[in-house]
Amino acid sequence: MWAVLPWLLAAMTTASAAGPQLAGLNIPLPFTADRGEQHGAGGQVEVINWRREASLGRDFFEVEGVARNQGRRSVRYVEVLVKAVDASGNTLRMERDYTNPPHLDPGETGSFSVLIDSHPRIAEFKLKTQWHRR
Repeated sequence: MWAVLPWLLAAMTTASAAGPQLAGLNIPLPFTADRGEQHGAGGQVEVINWRREASLGRDFFEVEGVARNQGRRSVRYVEVLVKAVDASGNTLRMERDYTNPPHLDPGETGSFSVLIDSHPRIAEFKLKTQWHRR
């Protein structure tokens, strides 16, 4: 796991009415972020910043970002699932990572990073969060 530095947050993708955009480039990126699902009551965890980069050889993509507990209750074992899907919505690849830290109090953030093998039919990435109530 890695720690999120302020300069990294500034360089990450931001969301806008037109959809997520790579900071400073105004290039729309294929992305969907579900609000998540909870196991137990309380908590609301959302991906608030993210980016994806292809490796130099384009063998894999690295998807990394930050999730925040937007709720009023603490949550634990916060997990971010990243799916690479084709144009028809079929899952081609899926990876997951727990946030660092894995337990988030209200307002706290946690970073995540996953590597996904490349596939020529990847059309977009879908991110989803899930957690347990503390």
